[in-house]
Amino acid sequence: MRSPLLTLGLALLTAMVCALAVWLVQRGNLDEIIGAPRAEPGDLLYPEFRPDAVARIHVRGSGAIAELVRADGGWRMDQPWADRADSRAVASILQFTQALRAEDAGEVAETDRSATGIQPGGVRVRLFDEDGRRLADYSMGAGTPWMASVRPDPESDEVELVPTTFIETRDRGRRSHVYICAGDISPLFRNGLRYLRDHRPFFFNPAATRKVRLDTPEGELSIEREHPSQPWRITKPLELSTEVRAMRALLQGLHDLQAVEVRDSASSAADSGNGPRIRIGLTPFAGDDDAAAETTLTIQLPEDPEKSLAPADVSDRPGAVFKIPVKPEPDLVSLADLPLSVNSLRDPTLTNLNIASLATIAIRPVTGSEIHISREPGRPWMAAVADESGAPSETFPANERRLFELLNAVTTSSAVAFETDAAVDMAPWGLDRPVLTLAFLGRDNQLLELDFGIDGRGGTFANRRGTPTVLRMEDDFLDVIPVRTFEWRQSRVWSISKVDLTRLVRLRTGKPAELLEYDWMHETWTAERGGEDATPELVRSRANFLLDRLVGIECDHWLAADDSAAFTALAEPALRISVFENEVDDLGDKTGEIRRDIGFAPAPEHPGFFYGIRLGGEHPFLIDSETVRNLALPLFEDE
Repeated sequence: MRSPLLTLGLALLTAMVCALAVWLVQRGNLDEIIGAPRAEPGDLLYPEFRPDAVARIHVRGSGAIAELVRADGGWRMDQPWADRADSRAVASILQFTQALRAEDAGEVAETDRSATGIQPGGVRVRLFDEDGRRLADYSMGAGTPWMASVRPDPESDEVELVPTTFIETRDRGRRSHVYICAGDISPLFRNGLRYLRDHRPFFFNPAATRKVRLDTPEGELSIEREHPSQPWRITKPLELSTEVRAMRALLQGLHDLQAVEVRDSASSAADSGNGPRIRIGLTPFAGDDDAAAETTLTIQLPEDPEKSLAPADVSDRPGAVFKIPVKPEPDLVSLADLPLSVNSLRDPTLTNLNIASLATIAIRPVTGSEIHISREPGRPWMAAVADESGAPSETFPANERRLFELLNAVTTSSAVAFETDAAVDMAPWGLDRPVLTLAFLGRDNQLLELDFGIDGRGGTFANRRGTPTVLRMEDDFLDVIPVRTFEWRQSRVWSISKVDLTRLVRLRTGKPAELLEYDWMHETWTAERGGEDATPELVRSRANFLLDRLVGIECDHWLAADDSAAFTALAEPALRISVFENEVDDLGDKTGEIRRDIGFAPAPEHPGFFYGIRLGGEHPFLIDSETVRNLALPLFEDE
């Protein structure tokens, strides 16, 4: 007969086997009972760790204990302060845990604890999921004298050397293992764990921000936008466009603004002291169900200008007092780095023209004729000079280089300073009698007029007619605006017809005269040099190249008809070319011969350019040196 004790023992053994089987099914192994195998060099300490599964982090170290909990919109601290946790510090802990990889390993019993820095009361990190299950548990020791080779990009062969740290796993079944692992986040756990507390007063998404309100000793300023895709505009104290880079600097600066110190106080920092205050309010775009509330940072500026820190508090973190840097600090954003005034945020560009919608440009210099530049849709720009009555008289194709310079000047040039937004009398800036007015008329009949004046000291100023705003421009701004009729002539100096060309003569200083005759029908050349036949020595590809360059010579700038420097240089040109063409009637019959002459001379007053003029031409011009070198290229094999 079987003994009752034997039966009981078999039942207990069966229960234990079943329990182990259940455990094995749930856990996948028996590591917590018999101990996990030691990670070998190259193995991850927590191969199944997922940062997004972490809901709570417990940190002990530096004489303090911190509890960090995942909350809506970020991480919060439950202790030692009830405040917002620094999301960057949390991300560092999660990434460090996920990347823990054994570079070397040993048993605790075999390890000199004084060498590892792993001591009771030292840094210990525990991470839990939302159900309270422990995902990782380890102690951090001192840094080791060795460096680890890490490949930041798995697809790259580049290797980076990083410091290593002693790590002791404290999970069940792994307490006897000490590892050397790459990386070191121990600075996060110094000074009573205060670096786990968010030292940034604002925690916001710049892309989701609708309004920024600035209340400074200079006055109140509001910047708003109706939609994230729309540009920011200043709405108070004036309706103004903003400068994109300045707004980006403001939002990024507020996002990165960081206190040197954060402490708890029952009283508000904003209510202490008698000095001026700065208030910065941020309002996000509202959700579907509720209106978005403003988060306000109030900074009490120090009365002593020598002090570099200012106390501040923020509306959504009551009881926290921030020490904000007022003056520039290394590796920190300070108040001095933030654009907080109207003039530092407003768009300094002279205009924001929609060039595609332009129909007419009027140029009205104080001396000289009024010039109209206009175009019909799909047609080139035309220039017209107004007569004494103001009606357009002479009309010709506009110089598109000058047009580009004009539009570039008024759409990209920035004001040096904003003189005033409340001008009544324009005389102090010479704007009561402008030296130049530019008028831009759109196809929708919208008119923009810009007046430019010069004060008694030679400063240049601009005003959009009908507004009280005066802008100071660079003193040489008006130099790039073409206001003389001849400047608007087309860049092309002449047009040569290859079909009608019969011959050309070229004279170069110190070289014999060259005569080239051309037969367009057969594309053949004959040549004389110094009155003698040189056809066998002529390089025909060079002659064809010269002809291509001659067909449509374009200049860079037309010069005044009385430019003495140009005429003095062109009295003895370094290069002169005469071109002869057949003159034909409407039926194509030859009626005579046309001769055109052009000369070039160095322009020492304009480096990189030559003077040029057509024989009988009224205006000389400037042409780039490379074009002249192409026109003067050697044509014969023996050159």
